[in-house]
Amino acid sequence: MEPDDREGVEWKQDVGMCEPLWTREPQADAIEKACRSTLALSPEDGCAISFLAEGGFNKVYAVQTAQGKFLMRVTLPVDPRHKTRGEVATLAWVRRNTHVPVPKVLAFDDTSDNAIGFEWILMQFMPGVSANRLWRQLTTATKTWIVEQVADFQSQLFQRSFDDANFRSIGTLCTPELGGHNLGAQGKNQGPAPGRVVSIAHFEGERVTYDIPRGPFRSSHDWLSAQLAALREDHIKVLATNPDEDKKEDSEDILKFVERLSALLPKIFPALQHPPECTVLCHNDLSLNNMLIDDDGKTRPSSTGSASLQSRCG
Repeated sequence: MEPDDREGVEWKQDVGMCEPLWTREPQADAIEKACRSTLALSPEDGCAISFLAEGGFNKVYAVQTAQGKFLMRVTLPVDPRHKTRGEVATLAWVRRNTHVPVPKVLAFDDTSDNAIGFEWILMQFMPGVSANRLWRQLTTATKTWIVEQVADFQSQLFQRSFDDANFRSIGTLCTPELGGHNLGAQGKNQGPAPGRVVSIAHFEGERVTYDIPRGPFRSSHDWLSAQLAALREDHIKVLATNPDEDKKEDSEDILKFVERLSALLPKIFPALQHPPECTVLCHNDLSLNNMLIDDDGKTRPSSTGSASLQSRCG
């Protein structure tokens, strides 16, 4: 990975956690330029850009044109290329195989080599309000209906995953052929399959630079082993660079614990899996903040949260 791949993001360490920060803001005129080009708007066509919401790694903008209303989601380069591609592949699979209401992706750029200077996805506008904002105002009957919808969505994801022969091994969905930015020919592509894992456990802070396995993983043993490998690298780095003796002592204790867990893993999970484990698609951050509720009480995934569901063992 080139050093400039992550230009635009820095990580702030805060009480044992890393928080991603934008080192510069996406500019509305650059977003408008990208939208005009993608939607083939003429100079006379109106195109209004307005900030809508912000998630942990994304900023979302409403795009109003004569063609309709769209969403532009601009993404921090926390895991360059892989995060955007995983989300596009996942949304396409969910739309094609389930009735879960997710937005249609019109176009995307998985690089920062564009007018905006960040990766982006232009998608269909999904109406609604954050479920977290409305939850206390909802009746018990409405809350029950929403929970039933979410349970139905989960059931669809699991069932369609079991029906998909590609769903073996653990990773984030990826379509290797999905290299272009125009999705017009996507239907001709081979179906997505689990690939490199895109998750904060693998890209937080400096973890994206660690020389550790990133998937797809054939088994739960291999996936958990990779989690421990990342934790091991974290604390080896502390011992090598941090002058604080108390923190070094904590890291030494954690490293001993990591080694004990590593030795225990094969006793619980098989070290080799032939064929790879059968897996199902699951949302890694399913919460009220990442759901929208429309006027009919229907739930929809929020565009501020990550759409890169992962294929995990079922």
